[in-house]
Amino acid sequence: MKTSRFLAFLLCSVFCASLSFAKPLPVNCNEQLNRWVLESHAQYPDTLNLDEGTEALSRLKHINQILEDPGITAEDLRSNHWIIKGNQNPTKKTQGADQNLDFTELLLPLAHTGIYLPKTEFNSKYHKSLLMLLPGIGSNFSNAQTVTNIAKSMTSLKYNEDLGDTKLAGGNPDIKFRAYSIPVDMPLNGMATQAPGALASAEGTLAVARHVQLILMKLYPDIPVSIAGRSQGGLIAMLMAQRYGPEQGLHAAIAVNPSPTDLDNLIASVKIHETDATAVMSNVGIKILPTPWLAYRVVTPTYELTNESKAPTTIFLGKDDPSYAQATYFSNFIEPFVQADPMHRQVEVFSPPSSVLPSDWATKYAHDLWSINHPARKSVLGRMREILEGAK
Repeated sequence: MKTSRFLAFLLCSVFCASLSFAKPLPVNCNEQLNRWVLESHAQYPDTLNLDEGTEALSRLKHINQILEDPGITAEDLRSNHWIIKGNQNPTKKTQGADQNLDFTELLLPLAHTGIYLPKTEFNSKYHKSLLMLLPGIGSNFSNAQTVTNIAKSMTSLKYNEDLGDTKLAGGNPDIKFRAYSIPVDMPLNGMATQAPGALASAEGTLAVARHVQLILMKLYPDIPVSIAGRSQGGLIAMLMAQRYGPEQGLHAAIAVNPSPTDLDNLIASVKIHETDATAVMSNVGIKILPTPWLAYRVVTPTYELTNESKAPTTIFLGKDDPSYAQATYFSNFIEPFVQADPMHRQVEVFSPPSSVLPSDWATKYAHDLWSINHPARKSVLGRMREILEGAK
């Protein structure tokens, strides 16, 4: 990342977040340099150092190269302590009592993070795909625990007609395709809260995601790996699919309402969230966390989506998602991305029929298409199954 670009966006995003949302975005933010500096220190102390941990990033890249060797096995992962068992009975805090997650933690010390493995035993008869699931970034809801519900749905061997299951003669369930789904904590979130700043850069998140993919390929050999992410996780999925494809073991990517990388839309998104995060996500107790939120504002525009995708990429959009300025989000970010490589990229918009559209659709459901009581959940799960089943 060039220093001038880093400073310009850091200051620009803070200043523009302070503007009245009714005002147009500034054409040239450089005119407000002095005001940016003052407001940056007043509102968002610089708690993110992207140069911290460059050695850790270099080592992670080196280990990733080693893991690409087909001779490396799951036993090698254990003997070298590249994977370590974490909490075998993690719980998720809810508004009431803590909820058992039905997952176990697997720590990945070289990536300064961890993943959640389903307690459902892997069954090669039904589990025909591995799915990395990535959440967003920047709030106390931006962690892997928030995608365990969708992971359970995609993994469970219980009858689920949303995934195409049918009933045989006599009423016995005919279980169809399943994706063994693994929630991942990306840098600065969840189990990766203490990750060094270098791993939160675009290059760093790519290395972490690649590390998770390679680890899964060793634990479950010969099973296709795909990636799906929401918000910033969706952007990471898009970047992964641009860098890696089937030849490198990545077979498909799904990006749910991905974060925009163009400055106009990103600054608008920052303003929307900083004005009232609960109005965007409608979650009781949601709050912005300074360090990962700073990473969202500073790092997002450095994601380069300029090359063709190696793995097929599907973007899921929730109609009228309030997280972004809809007037330009599609035209300035989504549409150019898809049109640059229509052979490998497509976009689908999800919304319940107007006759059953809930009044809180936008604030409660449009951004998080994975929520357990989502009105469009059946359509979302069905399309995920079709995409993953076809990714071979």
